[in-house]
Amino acid sequence: MDILCKSSGYKSNDPSALVNKLGKYLYKNIDSREKITFSSNTCDVYINFYYMLPKDVRDMVKRYRADFGEDPDEMKEVCVNISITTYQKKIRVNVIEMLNPAELEHRQAAGEHIGADRTLGFKVLPPDQVTDFNWAKSVIIHYVIDSIKRYYGKYEVLI
Repeated sequence: MDILCKSSGYKSNDPSALVNKLGKYLYKNIDSREKITFSSNTCDVYINFYYMLPKDVRDMVKRYRADFGEDPDEMKEVCVNISITTYQKKIRVNVIEMLNPAELEHRQAAGEHIGADRTLGFKVLPPDQVTDFNWAKSVIIHYVIDSIKRYYGKYEVLI
């Protein structure tokens, strides 16, 4: 069903109109949200998640008093950008890891060849299904969690 908006004349299932509405809905309904930004045809919702070494590894480091160089019980925070954009009449959701400078330096020193941002994945959604924001939120959140677990599989993750 197409509903015309009196003021602008666009259809409610227009992908560019859905981007900001979906972004606002996600921002209001995600507990770990940090901020939201808007630009042309893009809405970025920033969320935080936390990770730490698994309990058995932490216990082993403590037991053998290994020189780990940092506190094994330390919980680290990472910001993830859920970037919602539109192209070719489809909605694309990018999951981008945003590392803080200290974490970036630590990882590069450990031998990882990464930059400040790393795309963890993307998902393309058809605009006609995105009109149900609750469905879209569940699909996006499950995809974000799967993307994070794929890259942080060896850690305990709290989202």
